[in-house]
Amino acid sequence: MLRIGSRISFDCCGRITVPKELADMLNLTKGNDLVYWTVEDGKAVIHKVTQPFYGIDIEAEEIEANLREYESRFRKDLPFEGLTEQQRRELAIEEYRRRKDSEC
Repeated sequence: MLRIGSRISFDCCGRITVPKELADMLNLTKGNDLVYWTVEDGKAVIHKVTQPFYGIDIEAEEIEANLREYESRFRKDLPFEGLTEQQRRELAIEEYRRRKDSEC
């Protein structure tokens, strides 16, 4: 999984703004395109409604290519790659406590 854009707040009207990078990746056109949300493995997932022609979904293929290109530009090696599950857990607990102690 790759984070796209910055953190977005859930506003007081109950809306979430789609980051520009994601809108570009999905080829979203304001006022034209439809999207829907699902929850998969506890994660919210946005889907663009695309139109297949003759059984081939060219736009979905283009969106997939956009994602792969974005991943190749922005994905960095994860800092915990090569660590055991136990080592990652210990680092996670340490970081969690550090952040919790620094909260107001």
